[in-house]
Amino acid sequence: MLEIRLLGSFEVRRDGETVEIPSRPSQSLLAHLALNTGVRLRREKLAGLLWPDSDETKARRQLRQALWRLRKSIGDEYILADKITIGFNPDTNYILDVDVIKDDAAWSRAKDEVIMNIADYAGELLPGFYDDWVIFERERLRAVFELQMQLLLNRLLEDQRWADALRCGECWIARGEVPEPAYRAVMIAHHGLKDASRVSEVYQRCTDALRDELGVDPSAETRLLFERLLKEDKALETPPSTPRHNLRHPLTSFIGREDELNQIRERLGDPSCHLLSLNGPGGIGKTRLALQVAHELLHDFTHGVFFVPLAHLSSGELLPSTIADEIGFSFYDGEELRTQLLNSLQEKEMLLVMDNLEHLLEEVIFLSEILDASPGIKILATSRERLNLSGEWNIEISGLPYPKRAKIEKFEEYDAVQLFLNRARMISPSYVPSEEERRSIARICQLVEGTPLAIELSSAWIQSLTCEEIAEAIKENLDFLTSSLRDVPERQRSLRASFNHSWDLLSDEEREILQKLVVFRGGFSREAAKTIAGASLSTLSSLLDKSLLRMADRDRYEIHPLLLQFIDEEFRKSPEERQLIQGLHSRYFSEFLHERTGRMRGARQDDALIQVGTEIENIRPALQWLVRQEAVEELGKALDVLRVLYDVRGWYQEGEQTFSKVIECFEGTLPPLDNCDADDVKFLGRAFASHAWFCHRLGHREMATASLQRSLQIAHKFRLKDIEADSVDTQAIIALRQGEYQRAERLFQESLAIWRDLGNIWWQAAELSCLTHVARSLGSLREAKHFSEDALTMFRESGSQWGIAGALNARGTIARELGEYERAEQCHQEALEISREIGYKYGIARASLGLGQVAFQLEDFDQAVDHCQVSLVTFTELGKRIEIPTVLTVLGNIHANQGEFIEAKKRFRDALEIALDIKSSPEILRALVGLAPLLAREGEEKKAIQVLKFVLIQPEIKPSDQVKADRLHNELVSELPDEEIVAEVESLEGMDLSEVAKMILTHRSKK
Repeated sequence: MLEIRLLGSFEVRRDGETVEIPSRPSQSLLAHLALNTGVRLRREKLAGLLWPDSDETKARRQLRQALWRLRKSIGDEYILADKITIGFNPDTNYILDVDVIKDDAAWSRAKDEVIMNIADYAGELLPGFYDDWVIFERERLRAVFELQMQLLLNRLLEDQRWADALRCGECWIARGEVPEPAYRAVMIAHHGLKDASRVSEVYQRCTDALRDELGVDPSAETRLLFERLLKEDKALETPPSTPRHNLRHPLTSFIGREDELNQIRERLGDPSCHLLSLNGPGGIGKTRLALQVAHELLHDFTHGVFFVPLAHLSSGELLPSTIADEIGFSFYDGEELRTQLLNSLQEKEMLLVMDNLEHLLEEVIFLSEILDASPGIKILATSRERLNLSGEWNIEISGLPYPKRAKIEKFEEYDAVQLFLNRARMISPSYVPSEEERRSIARICQLVEGTPLAIELSSAWIQSLTCEEIAEAIKENLDFLTSSLRDVPERQRSLRASFNHSWDLLSDEEREILQKLVVFRGGFSREAAKTIAGASLSTLSSLLDKSLLRMADRDRYEIHPLLLQFIDEEFRKSPEERQLIQGLHSRYFSEFLHERTGRMRGARQDDALIQVGTEIENIRPALQWLVRQEAVEELGKALDVLRVLYDVRGWYQEGEQTFSKVIECFEGTLPPLDNCDADDVKFLGRAFASHAWFCHRLGHREMATASLQRSLQIAHKFRLKDIEADSVDTQAIIALRQGEYQRAERLFQESLAIWRDLGNIWWQAAELSCLTHVARSLGSLREAKHFSEDALTMFRESGSQWGIAGALNARGTIARELGEYERAEQCHQEALEISREIGYKYGIARASLGLGQVAFQLEDFDQAVDHCQVSLVTFTELGKRIEIPTVLTVLGNIHANQGEFIEAKKRFRDALEIALDIKSSPEILRALVGLAPLLAREGEEKKAIQVLKFVLIQPEIKPSDQVKADRLHNELVSELPDEEIVAEVESLEGMDLSEVAKMILTHRSKK
């Protein structure tokens, strides 16, 4: 490989060895050829350029000599030469440092190799060479470097990579020029690091340099930035906001483990540790330890700390949706779920506590994908085994320290003893052990080797047995297990001994109830335990007292995963009873879902979603059992709620898979359609409609079309009007999202007519909301206003609070577009209050955006920014990337109107990048309209007109954006000196939208 360095010095290396090119002419020749790689340069032009003071004959002779020396030094393969031309071979294996400066992608994405070597790229081109062509290339490259530096610094500041921004900004300043953008970036970086004194210091340096070098003061942009940062100093001193987390408050105190806590904190604080795994046998206390650490580190992670329980997860395929659910991320249409989650985590600084991974070891590679994509994420995992992932750090967790001798000094200083006494005093608050009991407690701790779960099981019997009796029972069980289970690890035998002791002391009824309770996954309610297992409150309380159950939340119980395993082994000895309980469990949750059908689209939707989401780990195995048993009626009862649940939560992949299995089950039990009646096929038709919906959400158009055809076939054949309306509605939404507005309007009207005939108020309101959106897209604001008012009336009649909030936001948007700003503000404010009351975050974000847009129209820019920031943060937390470009373009417009053009450009570019990534044509066009006047302001009038001309012929453009683009286009054309310049503007009609967007993102402005 040939390495050519022209920045900061002239140096050539081949395969790591320095290559000597002795003559300056040969060096100049190589430099010029390398800078024009792939171009065949005519010999006479090269000779005149490199030897301008020589006549042509002499210059050509000198060129031949320089070429001969150059080939001799680096080898023939790098030079392409014939009698007329000479060029550098682009197909050879070489590296040219100047190429990195021209690599837009490397700089715009702030690649680490660029940042690490920034000083190399900041060097002058060919120092010591003073030929005219070198001076020209040096000046051209300087302009490219400055533009790339601005691009790089903008990205670093956006990503809050303050240290990297400082390094790159100072490197630019050190070149000896006075680049104000660099000084501004360094000020912002110091501000981000909460170092107000350095902000002032950098501003003073900038002022002094400008006066010394150029005799001028800082620009208005630099001065205003400095003043704004000073005003925000007080904000730096405000106490931190409550960190985001989902950690439940422990119901029992945490005891001991100081050494382990310190070790975990130290390792998670190490910048090179991103995956820390706590390993040890079941019952050793890994989960409780991880939770304690999580609580202590709440303020150490900007975007929160989240606990992800996995013990009851049946498949690793559910990892993305489970993580998303715990961190509050909502999926959207189109992209694969893993990709969406990885994208949402890219810029996050977050701790994920992944609990009980041992049964998902084949799928844990997804954790590596998270860490590869998200340098700010750290994972604290618990598992009985190592995960065996690259970069995994491990801490082995053993039992609590316990006394090793029968005669004990400082008895209560041992963690195992403290745990025993603490749990015993929860049952008997006045308990104080005698000297003999102290020896027995020590013996218990020795027998179970300090295992916390075993100690809790043992201490639970303190009211009915003496400590000596407990110790003796454990020893007897342990002796038996030692002889009969030699292949089981010793610590596991000690825990099994504690369990067997507790199991033997239970009544027959308690044993029977406990065995039935193992059918539950992810915990269970008192009502479910009573209905399925026949568990009374007194029985549950008794099992709770004996540490065989634990409270997961108010009125919710759970069994430790290891105890669940032990109990399940006992239950498997009665297969018929087990099958019966599984049936009761599955039918219970089928009915549980059916009872919430009405609530899922009404005023209590949020409550219903929470209830169903809480039971999802029970619902999943229940559905699987019903499918295996071909229980058509029970499955049919669950379909409507499942569709809403999967859709609202963004679990599109699970929805598609579930309905696919349901369809397979139904088709396997039904006779041919000609031999069926409506009751036979109603669930099948609904399943096809739901399957089509999730295929559409996933972007599987052919599968969606096929399922829609089947659902419509069934609906028409058996006159199932609700299924027909549902299917037509899905067709309409697909048309709407493809920009086929007239077809979408026709289909929504068709679906609305059917729902009217059926008298379904909620669905009528939903269709009217969709027609509102279509009318807005077609520019028919008066018609949109009519639809939105009817939708609002019907949602109020149905009692659907989130429907009311959505309709109010739509009505507010239309009022704003009609210039009815007071009415718009009223609508958005009412939507905001309702959304806050019911905890509807999406509604909060939409209402805040609407209020921001109204404030912008009223030129209350501070208020507009505040509302939009709330919207941006909320949409980001929800993972609603599809909404974020809209907010960013509004913010861009606000900044542009205040003369903050750099910030405005950053917002528009961010909006364009996200819109391009999620393939949202309307948002791409909106961002391009925002960027056009900024291009013109930078001296790129032709480019701005070019973009606006292209935008105006795109069918996906929204009417409001079309009006703005047309106005801007006319203004720019009128300001040009003559029509000839307009005629020179090159058309972009041959390019597609994504190509134009990418062109603008990589375009280098003149200024």
